[in-house]
Amino acid sequence: MIHICYGLYDKSGSYSKFVGTSICSIFENTNADCTIHILHDNTLSLDNRDKFIYLAGKYNQQIKFYNVEQLCTEQLEIFKKKFAKVQNTKYSIATLYRMLIPQIFSTEIDKVIYLDADIIVNLDIFELWRVELGKKFLAAAPECELDVFHEQRIFSHYLITCGKVKQENYFNAGVMLLNLKKFRKDKNILDGGIDFVLNNPKCLFFDQDIFNYCFANDYIKLPENFDVFVKSEIVREKNSKTRDAIYHYAENILNFDINNALNNLWFSYFEKTAWFNKNIFLNLHDGAKQFSNEIKNFALQMTKILPGKKRAFFMTQANLQVFKQIFAIAADEEIIFAESENSIQQLQQSFQNSQGKKFFFILVANYPAVHQSLSAAGLNFGKDFVNGLEILPTMQGGIFDSHRLLKNL
Repeated sequence: MIHICYGLYDKSGSYSKFVGTSICSIFENTNADCTIHILHDNTLSLDNRDKFIYLAGKYNQQIKFYNVEQLCTEQLEIFKKKFAKVQNTKYSIATLYRMLIPQIFSTEIDKVIYLDADIIVNLDIFELWRVELGKKFLAAAPECELDVFHEQRIFSHYLITCGKVKQENYFNAGVMLLNLKKFRKDKNILDGGIDFVLNNPKCLFFDQDIFNYCFANDYIKLPENFDVFVKSEIVREKNSKTRDAIYHYAENILNFDINNALNNLWFSYFEKTAWFNKNIFLNLHDGAKQFSNEIKNFALQMTKILPGKKRAFFMTQANLQVFKQIFAIAADEEIIFAESENSIQQLQQSFQNSQGKKFFFILVANYPAVHQSLSAAGLNFGKDFVNGLEILPTMQGGIFDSHRLLKNL
């Protein structure tokens, strides 16, 4: 029996479809007996629960539900108090659930595969299950995305920049094979990582940094195809066809672009689930209408921003000439390059020196991390800075965020 676990927090009721689609991809590609374990809270609706049960029954597989709010009430309260001050765009309460797996699961289960919801398993999951853990706590794939987006992303990984973890050892925690026997023997193994993250706000990848702090120097490295970032495939222009791999649709990369074979792959599994029905088209219409109104309001706000302020730009060196032309950047307008962790500090200092009279266009791929740092420093989105990529036409590298529409289906 293969055991696979997901953590689920679904306040809006629209997130369960991603977990369901990921589960469907597993069932479609294996003949092995599987048990899906869903760690959830009171946000799991009866309707979504029934859809999960129907999906498992359709493939003659098993599914189990664990309400962590009922099973781990005391532990969750301790976690919530510890993490009350965490302000992280990549942190949600479901992040904590994977840390509770060893104490929730039956002692008869020695190992489990943990998967994020934004995963498509386009291979036989048995290939991952048969990996021998030996005396190691876990197996995971090094985050190859760091090689592709080095200039934009590396300074966001504090564990790497501070020297705690080597870049080549930093792994993604969205796909892990966990040795539950080892975790049960050392119940406090994650405490050091939790304390480090809490004491170092620069750790932006909350649970992932906890696991890397504890295990990055001593884990089994999985082959690259066990955790392939779709965003990296697009940059490498490898998104015209699919391969046998576990695909990771991180950073809201999934959208309605039908020219992308990896988008089509996700939808090929989604349409086999009970979440795919006529209501998604009604929701799509409402979402598109709301999105259109937001764009119009954003355009109106932009007309009020710049009077009395001077433009400034935050970008990578590689994109200098492109953005100079697009924005018609004048010689006296400041450009700060995203080259290291200190670049954001330089941006903040520049804003302070101008006494609030500069307005920054942020033009980097890891905008959410920059947004978080600037907001923490007291700068205001829409007044002091904006995501410059959002205001560009798609033909000039702008973002059409159809993932938001998909998320609300």
